[in-house]
Amino acid sequence: ESKGSQTNIQRESMADDVEGKSLNEAARFWKSFNLRRQSNEIDSQILKIYDKEQHSTESRKKLARITKELGSLKPADKLKAIKSVIRAYQKEIDQLTQRATFSENALIAIYKGLCDAPDPAKYLETAIGNAKKLKKFEKEMTSIQSKLQRYEDEFKGLKNQEVTVQTLKEQNQQFLRKMEELKESAKAREQNLVAKESKELKTKLDQQFMSGNKELGLIQISLRRTHAHTHTHTHTYHDCELRTLNPLSMILGARIHGSP
Repeated sequence: ESKGSQTNIQRESMADDVEGKSLNEAARFWKSFNLRRQSNEIDSQILKIYDKEQHSTESRKKLARITKELGSLKPADKLKAIKSVIRAYQKEIDQLTQRATFSENALIAIYKGLCDAPDPAKYLETAIGNAKKLKKFEKEMTSIQSKLQRYEDEFKGLKNQEVTVQTLKEQNQQFLRKMEELKESAKAREQNLVAKESKELKTKLDQQFMSGNKELGLIQISLRRTHAHTHTHTHTYHDCELRTLNPLSMILGARIHGSP
């Protein structure tokens, strides 16, 4: 089908070439013929023919009058007048011959100019058909240009959208980088804050530990003092107890030894 369509296109192209060549030849002929100049010449010849026709009409009227007058003359006078009448007829015949020759020459000139002329009707029809095709082609071109403009507008819109998308992508990348920077900054601040708080907490714990150690030392000192004081009191108590128990023991021993 594609091959057949291509063949038809080639045939149409060849036919258009032949038709275009013939049309160019016809255009060259009619341009060379110069219809306006030929029309002016024909008009001039027609006017001359009309003048000759008018002159011939007047001559025929004059001949008719002479002939009528000749008929009313006497026979002797007719013989005298007949020669002038014959010369008048001969003159009219010569004028008619010239008129006919002039008209024939004008007709032959026109014929010679037009005998080889291409029929303009065919080419006018072709020109009209081409004009219709051209008009149709112009409509198609207008439609195509409209579609092309619409496509260009759509393409421009797509390009704008592409630029917008690219801008949004870049803005997104910038936002992501900024977010990453903020995260790093927050992480660093957090680390600094933790380190600061840890240092402060360590300092506070160290202070509490030192204070606790100090209190513990004071408690230990107090405990040792208390222990020493208790030891002293205990030793004194034992001494007192011994001192108290020793007399009692002696008394009880004496009684035990003195009983029967």
